[in-house]
Amino acid sequence: MNPENRNMILAITLSMAVLFGWQMFVVGPELEKEAAMQQAIAEQEAAAAAASGDAPQVDPDAVSGSVGAAATGEPSASEAAPAVEAPRIVIDAPLVSGSISLAGIRVDDIMLKAYQETQDPDSENIQFLLKTSTAAPFFAEFGWASADAAQPMPKSDSVWTASSMVLSPGSPVTLTWKNGNGLTFRRQLSINDDYMITVDDSVESALSTPLTLFPYGLVRRHGTPATTGIYILHEGALGVFDETLREEDYDDMRDADGGVSEIRPEMPGGWIGFTDKYWLAALLPDQSANMNFAFKSLAGPSDRYQVDYIASEASVLPAGG
Repeated sequence: MNPENRNMILAITLSMAVLFGWQMFVVGPELEKEAAMQQAIAEQEAAAAAASGDAPQVDPDAVSGSVGAAATGEPSASEAAPAVEAPRIVIDAPLVSGSISLAGIRVDDIMLKAYQETQDPDSENIQFLLKTSTAAPFFAEFGWASADAAQPMPKSDSVWTASSMVLSPGSPVTLTWKNGNGLTFRRQLSINDDYMITVDDSVESALSTPLTLFPYGLVRRHGTPATTGIYILHEGALGVFDETLREEDYDDMRDADGGVSEIRPEMPGGWIGFTDKYWLAALLPDQSANMNFAFKSLAGPSDRYQVDYIASEASVLPAGG
């Protein structure tokens, strides 16, 4: 073997020794350290996910009531739960069942007939909207705000009278409440064969002067629900305003200035709601009217979130109208 070939073999041997040594003493330990770190992170994430699955603890004193009348025409959150027990209208539709209390007319008891909690045939059906008496209330509510503080508006404990105690497709229910000061409020509830409940409100006045009213609607949720954390899947509040989708995570709502993010669209229509992985609770106001919308994290000892709309322009109720 000539010296040139010997030198080449020696160089190749030394190079291989350096590569194997680097892999064994430098790269190998770094990979083991990275694997251990990733394992620790995975265990922490698993523990956090397990903790987040616990039922939220809701302070009974913080269970919310209706939005009260506001001189500015904006919804303001009340802390009072309905103070009275009242009969409940039965919801009987092909895909949903539940009930609505005559006190406050909150939509707070919706069960999905076609879907269950797990794949077990004996599993319970999905209970979507939840009463204020549960650990994590989740409900929709509609009403009016007035610039006249002397005129009582319906509240969460206002007991309405109903034309029927069963709400089903093709059989709407008309509800009536009088404020004892010249105003009669009427609400017609109807439900289709799917999942949509329609609320049609009207007010009659026996007053001698006009009155301005601001109709509103809200969905309120107590407790921060567990989310999947998948980047491409939004879980939280959302809405469409001026034909543009806007999404708000729960932490975004908590971090907002004063806990409120207001949207004042230029165009009429729009909608707002909460979405989970599979289910959506949304408010779809009159699409020909201009509305102001808001995402809110309500103050209190526990997490409470609200999405709402209110008419941007007052409805003027004429005298005797």
